[in-house]
Order: sequence, then C-alpha cells, then structure tokens
Amino acid sequence: MSDTTSIPKWMREEETYTPAGGRDGFLVKSMLRLMSVLVKMRAGGSIGDMGASAPVKVFYTLYLIVLIACSRNWFFSLTILAGFLVRLCFLPSKTLRRCFFTAFYAALFSLLLMVPAFFMGSPRAILNIFGKVFLSVGLIQMLSATTSWNRITESLRSFCVPDIFLFTLDITLKYIVLLGDICLGMLSALSLRSVGKNRSRTQSFAGVPGVAFLKSKEMGEEMYGAMVCRGFEGTYHRPRHFCFSLKRDVWYLLLVTFVTIWFIYLERAIV
Repeated sequence: MSDTTSIPKWMREEETYTPAGGRDGFLVKSMLRLMSVLVKMRAGGSIGDMGASAPVKVFYTLYLIVLIACSRNWFFSLTILAGFLVRLCFLPSKTLRRCFFTAFYAALFSLLLMVPAFFMGSPRAILNIFGKVFLSVGLIQMLSATTSWNRITESLRSFCVPDIFLFTLDITLKYIVLLGDICLGMLSALSLRSVGKNRSRTQSFAGVPGVAFLKSKEMGEEMYGAMVCRGFEGTYHRPRHFCFSLKRDVWYLLLVTFVTIWFIYLERAIV
C-alpha cells in the first residue's frame, strides 16, 4: 500500500488576487510628518554643539531677541538681519533651509495677522513686525540647531530658572519622542494590515491617540515610582564648573558689547 498523499486539485490551481485600491494618502502623510518631527526632536542640535558654550549662546540669543523687540530704529533690525544671514551661510544646507523657512513662515503668519493695520494707516508697522518675528524665530532655530537640548536645559539652570520649569520642559521633550515612536509603530502596523480598501480605517486611526494616552499614563506612573525609589526631589543641580573658552566665548561677548553700543547709539539718534 502506497503512503503517498495526492495534493487536492484546488491547491494546485493558481489564484490571482488583486486587492482594490485604498485611499491611504492621509495615513501615509501622517506617518511621514510624524517621522520628520521625530527626527528633528532626536536631532536637537543636529549639527552638534557648535560655536560657544551653551550658557553663552543662550544668553546671547535671548539678549538679542530683547534688543530687537525694544528697538525703535529699523536700521538696527537690518543690521542684525545682515549678521543673521551671514551666520546662516556657514551652516549645512539642510539646517540652513530649516532655520530660514521656519522663521519665514512664522513671520508670514504674523504678517497675515497684521493685515488690518495696513488699512488703518500703519503699513510700516507690518514690515516692522515681520522683520522682528523673522529674526526672533530665526535666532531660536539657530540656537536649537547648534545646541543639544540637554545643554540648553543645563544652561537655563545656570540662569536660576525654577526647577519645576526645567523638570517639565525636560520630561516633555523626552516623552514626546517616546510617545511618537509608539504612535509611529501603530501607524505602521495599521498600514501593513490594511490590505485593499478598508472601510473602517478611519476608526482604526482614531484609536491611535487613545492608545498613546493610556501608554503615557502608564509610563508616567512608572516614572513616578522610579523617582520615589531613587529619592528624586525635582532639584536640578547647577554644573559644577563652567569652562570659559577664550577662543570661542570671547567673540560672543565682544559681539554682545558691540551690539549694545550700536543699539544705544541708534536709539539716541531717534531722540
């Protein structure tokens, strides 16, 4: 008696299955956008810690923003704009585009908000706000691109910023990346399992924020338990030593001195 088993006929027939096309453009765009945000958050100083030390750069950036906001002379803003554009030329092309276009879009949004001022007889105020917003956002973007986030929070502690603010900022930045990874994994799983036209894809996509919320609550409880076990009191200690670099930091301090003198001279010229 033969032990061979014959294969059924229906298993030997070829079957061609062509799934119907589904509209997953919104899902794909959401995944790509989320990936780009995660890359930027992980980069947080995508070109490394360039230039002066972090406390000096933070002070220099915030000081320039305050002077730009208080300036009444348009020529002062033009001077800072020229220096800002020159500094952008020394950055990599991707970082340059991100800094420039982020500042430009923010300034364009402020320009749209100031459109009524044009009809009320203040067209010069529109250009003034546009330039100040562009410079302020551009300086913040440059600081973010050339300095890692942990260095920025560490430098803020040097300026006696409250611990609760630093704790909230630091934990928020870290958990945005972690929860973004979770959402990205769920979106990828949803895209791979949705073969053809899925009529309930919108409902599945709506469940992603709910799962992220539950996961964030679970991670928050675990973090609280870990902090209690380790005796963490929410105190951020200052750096033990601040190494002042004569080659790097002194140029920023000289530039701050020059900008201050130039600002005072132009403000007195108006009066």
